[in-house]
Amino acid sequence: MSQPKNLDELLAELSTTSEMKFDKETFSPPDRLDRICQAMRKNPMLQKLDFSWCDFITGNGNPDHFGNAGNHHAGGNGNIIQALVDSFPVGLVKLRFIETQLGEAGFKALGDSFPPNLKELLLYQVAVSETAVESLFRLRPKNLAYLTLIHNPLGEEMMKGLIYAMPPNLLFLNFDSNNIGDAGVALLARCLPPWLMFLDLTSNMIGPDGARVLAETLPRNLINLNLTGNSIGDLGVRFLVNYLPPTLSDLELENNSIGDPGAKILAEKLPSSLTSLDVSKNRIGDVGISALARAIAKSAKMQSLRIQSCDFTQIGRRVLAQSILLGRAPLSGYSSFDFDLFEVSVEVLLDCFIEDAKALENRFCSAEMGPFIADKKRRACLVSAINEWNAQELLVRRAFYVNTKKLMLENAVWIICSYLWTSPDRKNWGE
Repeated sequence: MSQPKNLDELLAELSTTSEMKFDKETFSPPDRLDRICQAMRKNPMLQKLDFSWCDFITGNGNPDHFGNAGNHHAGGNGNIIQALVDSFPVGLVKLRFIETQLGEAGFKALGDSFPPNLKELLLYQVAVSETAVESLFRLRPKNLAYLTLIHNPLGEEMMKGLIYAMPPNLLFLNFDSNNIGDAGVALLARCLPPWLMFLDLTSNMIGPDGARVLAETLPRNLINLNLTGNSIGDLGVRFLVNYLPPTLSDLELENNSIGDPGAKILAEKLPSSLTSLDVSKNRIGDVGISALARAIAKSAKMQSLRIQSCDFTQIGRRVLAQSILLGRAPLSGYSSFDFDLFEVSVEVLLDCFIEDAKALENRFCSAEMGPFIADKKRRACLVSAINEWNAQELLVRRAFYVNTKKLMLENAVWIICSYLWTSPDRKNWGE
């Protein structure tokens, strides 16, 4: 078990630091609270406080454990929170509570004296009821821009209170794993902040009906929408694509029961602003992935495509690989693709190099390099060598996916060929 910090050391750190993380030992013995509150109050540079996993918040039901600060008023842990809130410096901008049960009184105390300049608030596995969220945001804090409220066991109940208390100027809203369902999404749709740019609704049991209501109310400045781990299905995609904001850059639809019909619909109305798309762990087959591949080939901005654990076969992989190589999208990062796709892409790369060196504006002499790669024996050994797990192969992977633009393909080919010429196994490839 770790030993509590020396009180003098703790106070010295607290009086000069801009960021402080408290732990279970910070307030042991509990009469330290008075001194800590005084130190916080005197430090104008303190901007970030983290009270995660702090047992002192509940005080084991006995505020007398915490000295004068714990008896600020009668009423248990709300008084402890009140003592802390009264000690928050004016410059506080970030506040975190993880698995720290504040209780109704604690939320009321925090809401009554909400830090005026707070920009970021995180509540993780903290039971937030309807009345608690109303109390917390009753002053409608105008400076709060980032709200993370995740793994709340009272998710749907919380949404009822949030209708009347949503902070008006949020830019980032994370409601991951609150299980709010379609009913909760309908409530959320009534109070989404107009300037919201990032919305995360991962694992909230949202179906097609919820997707429809949400789509119709999406803020027009939204950049990132994360619906991972829901069940919007093909019908939900149909609703969603009709209302995707023109500013959307990142769309995450992993594990949403989407099949070929949904993929085709998404491909038809893929926003031109999109730079990242995640459709992993869906039921997308060859038809759906081919439709997406053709749409992505026309994109000038797409940088990341995540398609792991879908249902397409070698046929779909080849279509996708061709689109990646010959399209406009500056896709990068081999981790965005599954490894089977990479092997197909190597084949396509070699075909493109041999068949259309001029179109690729390759600086190599096709008369020299083309026949070398075209040789079946060398070609087979090349593909086999590239797919071995070693450091050189990783370099090839990186170069291959970073350089997918037509004008850059030569770099990938050059690295592959350099690997061929320098490999100790070259003797097996013929002269």
